[in-house]
Amino acid sequence: MLRDFVVDSILVPQGDHETDVVIEAYYEPIGWKMRALNALLLRRLMARRALRTMEGVKRLAEATGGDDGKH
Repeated sequence: MLRDFVVDSILVPQGDHETDVVIEAYYEPIGWKMRALNALLLRRLMARRALRTMEGVKRLAEATGGDDGKH
């Protein structure tokens, strides 16, 4: 189905209290059916899933008040 599936998460500091998170996914669809499915559906589904994941991470970070564990 998908070959060489890799997800990179990159944290980019934006000042003292902000960080941008970049998620990049790489894979190679195998076969013409998977290439067509990728073009029609998979890219959007994966982008939506990454966005939901980051929204959850943001909610968690905000709920803990940005506590970095240092006391």
